[in-house]
Amino acid sequence: MNKRSALIGHVKQRALQRYGERVTRKDVRRIVHMIQSAQGWSSRAKFLKKHSGRVTEWRVRLRNKSFRLLYDKKRKTVLTFLPPRRKPNK
Repeated sequence: MNKRSALIGHVKQRALQRYGERVTRKDVRRIVHMIQSAQGWSSRAKFLKKHSGRVTEWRVRLRNKSFRLLYDKKRKTVLTFLPPRRKPNK
């Protein structure tokens, strides 16, 4: 198993664990395309913050659901799905 295959396996596992969603390799490619072509507020991918020189955090809409994830611009792939943000109690 190479690094890319291991990353895809990790991404699929975290999406299922943290969002209850099954994500395919095709979905990951679609997400990467959304991030690479993100422009303006109407985009389905929204930049949230920079974690390092190559890793950025994004909010992406896929199948009418919103996901937080990390993207690696050097490897041009999703690194992981982050847990959803919890709304503070009032």
